[in-house]
Amino acid sequence: MAETTEQARAAVEAISVEWEMLEPLLDADEAMRRESFFDEPKRYERGDVERGLAEADAVVEVEYRTQSVLHNALETHQTACEWEGDTLVVYTSTQFLWGVRDEVAEAFGLPKDKVRVVCRFMGGGFGAKGSAGDYTLIAAELARRTGRPVHCRLSRREENINAGNRNPTIQKLRLGARADGTLTAIFAEYTCLLGWDGWLPPTSGPAQMLYSCDNVGTVEYGIRLNAPPMDAFRAPGFVEGTFGLECALDELAAKLDLDPLELRRRNHADHDPLDDRPFSGKELMECYRRAEPHWERRHEVRARSEGPWKRGVGIATQLWYGGGGPPSYALVRMSGDGTVTVLTAMQDIGTGTRTAMAQIAAEELGVPLERVSVELGDTAHGPSERARTSCLRSQCGSARR
Repeated sequence: MAETTEQARAAVEAISVEWEMLEPLLDADEAMRRESFFDEPKRYERGDVERGLAEADAVVEVEYRTQSVLHNALETHQTACEWEGDTLVVYTSTQFLWGVRDEVAEAFGLPKDKVRVVCRFMGGGFGAKGSAGDYTLIAAELARRTGRPVHCRLSRREENINAGNRNPTIQKLRLGARADGTLTAIFAEYTCLLGWDGWLPPTSGPAQMLYSCDNVGTVEYGIRLNAPPMDAFRAPGFVEGTFGLECALDELAAKLDLDPLELRRRNHADHDPLDDRPFSGKELMECYRRAEPHWERRHEVRARSEGPWKRGVGIATQLWYGGGGPPSYALVRMSGDGTVTVLTAMQDIGTGTRTAMAQIAAEELGVPLERVSVELGDTAHGPSERARTSCLRSQCGSARR
């Protein structure tokens, strides 16, 4: 058993392995021909796209490609595990305490309440730390075998090879519009190169949801290649899909000789395009209004271009929805001295969960914010999102975030 990282690396290098070398599948076109899909292609349609294109005064047909982007949080993926009797305690950098608990419990055949997951602080997740990961299961098994705490931490190289990435895409779009800029059709085909593992992200989301258009069709292919795996990365799918859609919209504006900002205004969605529900709050038109004076500077900026150096100003609209899921609950404990403690089994990933929970409690209870403390990041403290719903509602009170 190695006592240092250097000893462990030397032991790995000393292992003699006989590999059977196979031809890797790396080409996207070849993968499409072989139908190397993770799942069946995902299709969506509303209205009649072909009719919408036929009714258009201008049509653009474009193809864009986006590259792989790697996570590099300062704190790499890592977990420290320790067995306390028949309970496994997992200290990990995660965005999903309960998901890690459930994965580890299933992997080791344990009741869920025999796995405790702790993450009070973390050094960045950005989407990629939503599951237990092999490093957690390895640490837990080695801790079980040795009877000692085990810390499994990915190196920076391992982080880049195995921790997941924003997958590359190939995007083919057709947009049609009337002379006044009103969109008549959007069709988009997305090929998502997912590597050896991953899931199909909603790259079509912006095409389906961002603008008001009656005729929309999308198809998405999740391609399996012999390449590093994908994982969630800051609005997975939507970032790539927005890039393609907004570039195509700019090309359409040029073809119509229409201001790109005005084109976006004319196709603003007043209701959710997917189901026609009204938005509970949307200030996009106000954003456009405030952006207008800055947008007008584009001519001045472009005029400063010299030789091979080109300067410009761009404009784009972005969309991302909340993750949703079961309601979140918290226990609130009030002391005789008027202080309040909020207990919730969730983690703060840098988005201000502690502050937000304290503000909610202070406002609802009518106490100063400085009298409220928040304890979180531990599945042993606070309720699970599902298991204790009835208890919280009937006995403890609840707070929804």
